Amino acid sequence: MGKKEELVRTFQKQASESDIRKIDHHLANMNKGKIKDIWPKIQALYQMIKDPKAAWSSKAMAIGALLYLVSPMDAVPDIIPVAGLADDAAIIIATVSTLAVQLKKYMVEFEEEKAVIQKAVLFEVEDRKTELKIDAKKQEEEVKQKFILKVVTIIGIFATIITLIVKFG
Repeated sequence: MGKKEELVRTFQKQASESDIRKIDHHLANMNKGKIKDIWPKIQALYQMIKDPKAAWSSKAMAIGALLYLVSPMDAVPDIIPVAGLADDAAIIIATVSTLAVQLKKYMVEFEEEKAVIQKAVLFEVEDRKTELKIDAKKQEEEVKQKFILKVVTIIGIFATIITLIVKFG
Protein backbone atom coordinates (compact mmCIF):
# COMPACT_ATOMS: atom_id res chain seq x y z
CA MET A 1 0.00 0.00 0.00
CA GLY A 2 1.38 3.42 -1.00
CA LYS A 3 1.72 6.53 1.13
CA LYS A 4 -1.45 8.17 -0.18
CA GLU A 5 -3.55 5.03 0.40
CA GLU A 6 -2.20 4.82 3.97
CA LEU A 7 -3.07 8.46 4.60
CA VAL A 8 -6.60 8.00 3.26
CA ARG A 9 -7.10 4.85 5.39
CA THR A 10 -5.87 6.76 8.46
CA PHE A 11 -8.27 9.63 7.68
CA GLN A 12 -11.12 7.10 7.23
CA LYS A 13 -10.41 5.27 10.49
CA GLN A 14 -10.16 8.50 12.45
CA ALA A 15 -13.08 10.25 10.67
CA SER A 16 -15.29 12.28 12.98
CA GLU A 17 -17.93 14.99 12.88
CA SER A 18 -15.25 17.60 13.67
CA ASP A 19 -13.54 16.66 10.40
CA ILE A 20 -16.65 17.85 8.58
CA ARG A 21 -16.03 21.34 9.99
CA LYS A 22 -12.44 21.20 8.68
CA ILE A 23 -13.77 20.21 5.28
CA ASP A 24 -16.41 22.97 5.43
CA HIS A 25 -13.69 25.51 6.11
CA HIS A 26 -11.31 24.49 3.30
CA LEU A 27 -13.28 22.78 0.53
CA ALA A 28 -14.33 25.86 -1.47
CA ASN A 29 -10.66 26.81 -1.93
CA MET A 30 -9.95 23.51 -3.67
CA ASN A 31 -11.99 24.14 -6.84
CA LYS A 32 -8.93 24.61 -9.06
CA GLY A 33 -6.63 22.75 -11.42
CA LYS A 34 -7.42 19.07 -11.94
CA ILE A 35 -10.00 19.28 -9.16
CA LYS A 36 -12.23 21.62 -11.21
CA ASP A 37 -12.93 18.78 -13.64
CA ILE A 38 -14.35 16.57 -10.89
CA TRP A 39 -15.99 19.26 -8.77
CA PRO A 40 -19.54 17.82 -9.12
CA LYS A 41 -18.26 14.51 -7.72
CA ILE A 42 -16.62 16.34 -4.83
CA GLN A 43 -19.87 18.16 -4.16
CA ALA A 44 -21.69 14.81 -4.12
CA LEU A 45 -19.21 13.47 -1.54
CA TYR A 46 -19.70 16.64 0.47
CA GLN A 47 -23.49 16.31 0.35
CA MET A 48 -23.15 12.72 1.55
CA ILE A 49 -21.08 13.65 4.59
CA LYS A 50 -23.63 16.34 5.50
CA ASP A 51 -26.57 13.91 5.21
CA PRO A 52 -27.54 12.53 8.63
CA LYS A 53 -29.22 9.55 6.91
CA ALA A 54 -26.08 8.39 5.07
CA ALA A 55 -24.38 5.27 6.41
CA TRP A 56 -21.40 6.08 8.63
CA SER A 57 -19.12 3.68 6.73
CA SER A 58 -19.80 5.55 3.48
CA LYS A 59 -19.48 8.91 5.21
CA ALA A 60 -16.17 7.87 6.76
CA MET A 61 -14.82 6.96 3.33
CA ALA A 62 -16.02 10.27 1.87
CA ILE A 63 -14.59 12.20 4.84
CA GLY A 64 -11.24 10.44 4.39
CA ALA A 65 -11.10 11.39 0.71
CA LEU A 66 -12.18 15.00 1.32
CA LEU A 67 -9.72 15.40 4.20
CA TYR A 68 -6.98 14.14 1.90
CA LEU A 69 -8.09 16.72 -0.66
CA VAL A 70 -8.11 19.69 1.73
CA SER A 71 -4.95 18.63 3.57
CA PRO A 72 -1.89 20.54 2.32
CA MET A 73 0.35 17.74 3.58
CA ASP A 74 -0.47 14.64 1.60
CA ALA A 75 1.59 12.15 -0.42
CA VAL A 76 2.27 14.74 -3.11
CA PRO A 77 2.03 18.25 -1.62
CA ASP A 78 -0.51 20.48 -3.38
CA ILE A 79 2.06 23.21 -4.03
CA ILE A 80 3.80 21.00 -6.61
CA PRO A 81 2.46 22.10 -10.02
CA VAL A 82 0.25 19.56 -11.86
CA ALA A 83 1.16 16.53 -9.71
CA GLY A 84 0.14 18.22 -6.46
CA LEU A 85 -3.59 17.99 -7.12
CA ALA A 86 -3.41 14.96 -9.43
CA ASP A 87 -3.03 12.56 -6.49
CA ASP A 88 -5.95 14.27 -4.74
CA ALA A 89 -8.05 13.81 -7.87
CA ALA A 90 -7.08 10.13 -8.05
CA ILE A 91 -8.20 9.60 -4.44
CA ILE A 92 -11.51 11.37 -5.09
CA ILE A 93 -12.13 9.34 -8.27
CA ALA A 94 -11.33 6.07 -6.48
CA THR A 95 -13.67 6.98 -3.62
CA VAL A 96 -16.44 8.04 -5.99
CA SER A 97 -16.06 4.75 -7.89
CA THR A 98 -16.33 2.79 -4.63
CA LEU A 99 -19.37 4.78 -3.47
CA ALA A 100 -20.99 5.08 -6.92
CA VAL A 101 -24.35 3.61 -5.95
CA GLN A 102 -24.69 5.71 -2.78
CA LEU A 103 -23.51 8.88 -4.55
CA LYS A 104 -26.03 8.71 -7.41
CA LYS A 105 -28.61 10.40 -5.21
CA TYR A 106 -26.24 13.28 -4.40
CA MET A 107 -25.05 13.66 -8.00
CA VAL A 108 -28.66 14.00 -9.15
CA GLU A 109 -29.38 16.48 -6.35
CA PHE A 110 -26.28 18.49 -7.29
CA GLU A 111 -27.32 18.63 -10.95
CA GLU A 112 -30.88 19.57 -9.97
CA GLU A 113 -29.62 22.34 -7.66
CA LYS A 114 -27.30 23.55 -10.40
CA ALA A 115 -30.22 23.62 -12.89
CA VAL A 116 -32.40 25.55 -10.42
CA ILE A 117 -29.61 28.07 -9.83
CA GLN A 118 -28.99 28.45 -13.56
CA LYS A 119 -32.70 28.94 -14.15
CA ALA A 120 -32.90 31.54 -11.38
CA VAL A 121 -29.89 33.37 -12.80
CA LEU A 122 -31.46 33.27 -16.27
CA PHE A 123 -34.72 34.73 -14.92
CA GLU A 124 -32.74 37.39 -13.05
CA VAL A 125 -30.87 38.30 -16.23
CA GLU A 126 -34.11 38.45 -18.21
CA ASP A 127 -35.74 40.61 -15.52
CA ARG A 128 -32.74 42.93 -15.57
CA LYS A 129 -32.88 43.14 -19.38
CA THR A 130 -36.55 44.06 -19.14
CA GLU A 131 -35.78 46.70 -16.51
CA LEU A 132 -33.03 48.12 -18.69
CA LYS A 133 -35.33 48.23 -21.71
CA ILE A 134 -37.98 50.04 -19.67
CA ASP A 135 -35.36 52.47 -18.34
CA ALA A 136 -34.05 53.06 -21.86
CA LYS A 137 -37.59 53.77 -23.13
CA LYS A 138 -38.19 56.18 -20.25
CA GLN A 139 -34.91 57.97 -20.96
CA GLU A 140 -35.73 58.11 -24.67
CA GLU A 141 -39.14 59.58 -23.88
CA GLU A 142 -37.58 62.16 -21.52
CA VAL A 143 -35.07 63.18 -24.22
CA LYS A 144 -37.91 63.54 -26.75
CA GLN A 145 -39.95 65.67 -24.33
CA LYS A 146 -36.96 67.90 -23.55
CA PHE A 147 -36.25 68.27 -27.28
CA ILE A 148 -39.87 69.20 -28.01
CA LEU A 149 -39.84 71.70 -25.13
CA LYS A 150 -36.65 73.29 -26.49
CA VAL A 151 -38.07 73.45 -30.03
CA VAL A 152 -41.31 75.02 -28.77
CA THR A 153 -39.29 77.50 -26.71
CA ILE A 154 -37.16 78.43 -29.74
CA ILE A 155 -40.27 78.79 -31.92
CA GLY A 156 -41.80 81.02 -29.23
CA ILE A 157 -38.67 83.17 -29.14
CA PHE A 158 -38.66 83.47 -32.97
CA ALA A 159 -42.36 84.29 -32.95
CA THR A 160 -41.75 87.02 -30.37
CA ILE A 161 -38.83 88.42 -32.40
CA ILE A 162 -40.89 88.38 -35.62
CA THR A 163 -43.81 90.05 -33.84
CA LEU A 164 -41.49 92.76 -32.52
CA ILE A 165 -39.93 93.28 -35.98
CA VAL A 166 -43.32 93.54 -37.64
CA LYS A 167 -44.71 95.84 -34.92
CA PHE A 168 -41.65 98.14 -34.68
CA GLY A 169 -40.22 97.33 -38.00
